[in-house]
Amino acid sequence: MRMTHSTTLKVTCLVALLITSGCGDSRNARSTSESTRVTAGSDGAGSSSTSGADTTTSSPSTSAPPVVGGNISIWPPTGSALAYPDPVEVARAFAIEYVGFVDPVIGMFQQGDSRSGEVEVRPTESGPATTVLVRQVGPGDNWSVIGCATASISLSDPTTMSTVESPVSLSGTSTAFEGTVQVLMRDSSGAGALGEGYVTGGSMGEMGPFQSQLEFSAPTTDSGSLMLYTQSMENGAVWEASVIGIRFP
Repeated sequence: MRMTHSTTLKVTCLVALLITSGCGDSRNARSTSESTRVTAGSDGAGSSSTSGADTTTSSPSTSAPPVVGGNISIWPPTGSALAYPDPVEVARAFAIEYVGFVDPVIGMFQQGDSRSGEVEVRPTESGPATTVLVRQVGPGDNWSVIGCATASISLSDPTTMSTVESPVSLSGTSTAFEGTVQVLMRDSSGAGALGEGYVTGGSMGEMGPFQSQLEFSAPTTDSGSLMLYTQSMENGAVWEASVIGIRFP
């Protein structure tokens, strides 16, 4: 068949167009294979990975104790002249002076975010851990204790930094020797207990529910703490404790 000049030009343009389209599809396919996936990290922040490069990046953990209405310093007390530039030392002082541990074993500081962390305290080398939560509450570099927690006492109500009145309802789960967990309410004046009592949950290592009420005297400050603790079956010393900050109306 005889091809004219016009026909040859059309065929040449068509071939060029097909080659160009093929290259574009190849680039698009390569771009698609390098898609980015975003997942939620443990702290709620996103982490991303690119499958083509086979790399993964994630945000550093910035977890902090849950609070409502801001942190307060349980130890040292509000208005105190005490200052602790070392988080381990403030945890030690809190454990002995505030909670009542006798010669406790103090662990190392575990960093949280840039201004918070935790220190484990045990009554003996093999005793249960009470995790003391520390934070730089103010604008300076000194450390404060904002609470502590133990696996054997889980307080559901009241919650951290909630406002309470007398009598306050207590509920949660616990396990203790003979099921008894002691309860102590304080304000931040350092003047002593506003109220004391106990709750009864599970025993022998089995967690069980508790529900009770605690009456307490009128506070002289607008904040304080609620402490629940167990005692050694050998000598009655503090064995483990949970302390939360609370507010008064």
